[in-house]
Amino acid sequence: MKLIKSTGFFLIAAMAVGAPILVAANDFGDDFASGNSSALIETLRNGEDLSYDIEVEKTIVDETGAPILDTEGNEQTEIVIETVTVVNSVGSMGFGEISLALGLAGELLGDDASYETVVGALYNDEGTGILDKRDSGMGWGKIFLEEGTTVGAVMSDLKASERALAMRAVAKNRAENRPQRADASANRPSRIERPERADRPDRPEPPARPGRP
Repeated sequence: MKLIKSTGFFLIAAMAVGAPILVAANDFGDDFASGNSSALIETLRNGEDLSYDIEVEKTIVDETGAPILDTEGNEQTEIVIETVTVVNSVGSMGFGEISLALGLAGELLGDDASYETVVGALYNDEGTGILDKRDSGMGWGKIFLEEGTTVGAVMSDLKASERALAMRAVAKNRAENRPQRADASANRPSRIERPERADRPDRPEPPARPGRP
């Protein structure tokens, strides 16, 4: 059983000049998955089966297996959590193949794809998922062409996202490590007050002129 539902998150492993580099999933939008990115990549790297939990509504039954009815004769139900396991038939994958598989999934699903939807794009019941095709021996170039795109186009988008992420990280690091400018007014010596100017003494009155004889 391979089900598609719920919420999740992953990182893309993109290749840059010979070395795999992890590109943050938030480059695809904040709603693209939700916290299981490294776990998904690690699962694909280790060749383990993919699994996630879903909510299922089930009828409540008694000891004999008969449904329990309410006062109006309706069957009572409850929500239970079930784990869906998808067989990872491709086995262990390198970062290069992970970048191709998840990069194509992101291209097909858009920014708001859930974790379960991503798994459904990799494997599905019809055997037409990305990794279903890969497991059948189909080459990556043909897989991308069947999905209406090319390896170059998708990887170019991933590298652009990677560069944008790196630039944001550098800018953030510079801002956090920039020395704080000291407050110039705090270290400036206080102005010395000028002494008040003394009052000028009054000029004495000139003596009166004697009268003419």
